[in-house]
Amino acid sequence: MSFASLIGKLSKTDMRRLRALAEKAEWRDIRSENRCYQTAEVTDFWEPCSRAFFIRIPPGGVIHRHNDEAIRGITHHLVLSSNVNCWNGWLEGGKDRQCHLRAGHRYVVQREPVHWATNDGRTDRIHLLVEYGVTNASATTPSRTAVDSRESP
Repeated sequence: MSFASLIGKLSKTDMRRLRALAEKAEWRDIRSENRCYQTAEVTDFWEPCSRAFFIRIPPGGVIHRHNDEAIRGITHHLVLSSNVNCWNGWLEGGKDRQCHLRAGHRYVVQREPVHWATNDGRTDRIHLLVEYGVTNASATTPSRTAVDSRESP
């Protein structure tokens, strides 16, 4: 399985639900020397899950290289908005790889590889991350293991 595998296209109803959740979300800035994005917890996602939260990367924003291997379970990305210059990167066999996750689609994403995300476009990149089967208590907070603070090329 690759880093991100397409599950399918989101329905019009699900896209409306995502927009409504994003509009009422209480966004929190995550800013530091090598990070620039926003996050918002979602407590009323329509499917049973361990946790759901938005990540919004503004134009020029980045999520640093990290892995989520301490959090067991499965993560889906429901892509509310994106642009052709938004990339998810990951290390595979010692090499940087990247892919674009398209708006209006749902993907299952691997937690274990070192990965990162960038937005070199002119519009926000907004994903709802949905965690299923999370088995550790620390997963309710956005604890991540920083691996490398260098930005993706």
